[in-house]
Amino acid sequence: MEFLRKMAAKHDDKYGKPPVTLAFLGDSVTQGCFEVYETGGGGLDTVYDPENNYAHKTASVVRQMCPGWPGARPSQRGKRTAWGLRPQG
Repeated sequence: MEFLRKMAAKHDDKYGKPPVTLAFLGDSVTQGCFEVYETGGGGLDTVYDPENNYAHKTASVVRQMCPGWPGARPSQRGKRTAWGLRPQG
């Protein structure tokens, strides 16, 4: 996988290699919404489980493989793709 190759190169040369980026673009399931239920009056509500979304699970595996990895920017409910792609800082 290209991601793992880039992570290994960054690990070997922390200051010489560019940051490695991995993004999850998707919908509510990508963020951790795994359940929708009916409320009284015909409305709907959702159950979010952010610790079981794709990004969190992947970050957990990457931290095991690369213990010094600084982490991930958490997803934000209701944000658009452009928000996630903006520079950090």
